[in-house]
Amino acid sequence: MKISDTRTGQLLAVVLIIIFTALSATSICLGRYVHLVIYIPVLSYVVFYTLRLFGRTARKVAFMFDAIDCDDYSFRFSGKSESMNEKLLDKSLNRIKEILGNVRKREADKEKYYGRILDSVRTGIIVMEDNGNVRQTNNESERMLGLEVITNINQIMHIAPAAGKAIKEINPGESLKADITNELGTNEISLAASDVEYDGKRLKIISINDINKAMNEKEVESWIKLTRILTHEIMNSLAPITSLSETLINIPRNDPSLHEGLETIYKTSRNLISFVESYRKFTRIQPPVKKPFDLKPVIENTAGLVLQEINDSSITVNTKVSPAGLMAYGDEALISQVLVNLIKNAAQALEDAPADKEKTISVLAGTDSDENVFIRIGNTGNAIPKDIAENIFTPFFTTREKGSGVGLSISRQIMLLHRGSLRLTSNRSGNVEFTVTFP
Repeated sequence: MKISDTRTGQLLAVVLIIIFTALSATSICLGRYVHLVIYIPVLSYVVFYTLRLFGRTARKVAFMFDAIDCDDYSFRFSGKSESMNEKLLDKSLNRIKEILGNVRKREADKEKYYGRILDSVRTGIIVMEDNGNVRQTNNESERMLGLEVITNINQIMHIAPAAGKAIKEINPGESLKADITNELGTNEISLAASDVEYDGKRLKIISINDINKAMNEKEVESWIKLTRILTHEIMNSLAPITSLSETLINIPRNDPSLHEGLETIYKTSRNLISFVESYRKFTRIQPPVKKPFDLKPVIENTAGLVLQEINDSSITVNTKVSPAGLMAYGDEALISQVLVNLIKNAAQALEDAPADKEKTISVLAGTDSDENVFIRIGNTGNAIPKDIAENIFTPFFTTREKGSGVGLSISRQIMLLHRGSLRLTSNRSGNVEFTVTFP
């Protein structure tokens, strides 16, 4: 006996169960046990069929929820059954899958959207749980901490104990400062924290800012304003003196001391004008015209020109660009100026090195973990004294008799205009290194 797998067949199955159950009960009551030989098998078949029908439905529903629970949305029910009910069930389950899949996609798109926003800000963000697990970070926090991926606070404790301890112990509403020391040098960071409850857990949101970078930008801006005022006042004062003294020199005088004095005034004025002109360069840097350019020929040509200018056969310049076709995005002329200043400074630092010591300048270019381009200019000279190292980027500060003190200041300003940085990253005898980094 076969019952059709349709709505009518299912209703018939229920009716048959009721009828044969009643007949079986009546036969038992009347003692007609021989009839049970017919009733019992038919009743068993109908019950088995009904259980199989509902069991298949339950298994499909259970399978769907198991797949969704495992984040697997690749399944699809065929909907090719002869049963109208089962076709409707398959269609409904597929519809539920599509609805949940769309919700999942919207949530993923939303998470990606907010992630892009976080990655675009210049402040580091870390979202962590009370147990130290890190829920979310942005590119800036990973860059400042020197980690490609942050999953737990212990990673930070391992490479930067002071910063890791501050991040772990800071309470919502507090602000702290800490140092981060890595291969790029030492940075001072500021931390601020807030909290939020999400997904049944209390999360701590920590913002990280690079104090040195913020101070460098403000420092450069202040020096530019000061320099403009100084150059304006000095130039206004020197211009008439220069003009007048030049005129007086050409007028015959019987007293030779008068001519000598006027000549001194003239020379001094010219020197002062030259002095001011060198500082004027610091405040007249044009905004960079950025475009892609190949770093290798720029580095090699710049190093060659500097070597030719200093004309010192005892100094060797080693250059390396990895990969060989490394491209940078910036103003090629301004970046070349930065390299000239740094390589010249490296050559000057080697002048004081002992004659028997190897005099080498190294220029290494590559990319870091965040795909930022870096150029490291190092030399084998003596370490820079601490009191001098603290002021090397201060405009007009110089230890050389004929130095203008604006080379490193201009170079740092150029890198800030490129949204990059210039830092002293190594200061040891035999390994003094400056690092230029720009996106």
